[in-house]
Amino acid sequence: MHGIAGEGRGLVVYEQQEGRGIGLMSKLRAYALQDAGLDTIDANLALGFAPDCRDFTLSAAIVQFLGISCVCLLSNNPPKTRALLRYDIEIVAEIPREASPTPYRSAYFRTKRERVGHKLSLGAYESIGDAPLPRVETRSTKAEIADFLS
Repeated sequence: MHGIAGEGRGLVVYEQQEGRGIGLMSKLRAYALQDAGLDTIDANLALGFAPDCRDFTLSAAIVQFLGISCVCLLSNNPPKTRALLRYDIEIVAEIPREASPTPYRSAYFRTKRERVGHKLSLGAYESIGDAPLPRVETRSTKAEIADFLS
């Protein structure tokens, strides 16, 4: 949003595709598998999904419908690039968006770069190593959690 504001023009197309298109409940199941040691890709595969089930053709069609023929794309995600190109939208620049490095993000972003092809530098991530995610204590009972998930 800051990049668009700084440019003085731009468009954000947001599609609600929770958990890379597998839905919120399946994403919670994938998180449990990640807690057990699988990476984000293997967790989706273990649940019977593709690594990323999202489809960006609707976003590309919206851009085309609005008469936009060229863009500076603020994304690291190659499928977004391919969707725009299929709709004959010229990408004049791809500007990667990276989160600040932390020990908790390094393995996740390394997986995205190495297994999905995301355009990430990761230099800072590699130097800080990986750390397990902190456990959050809850006072909810299993029955309360089951009610919430159903």
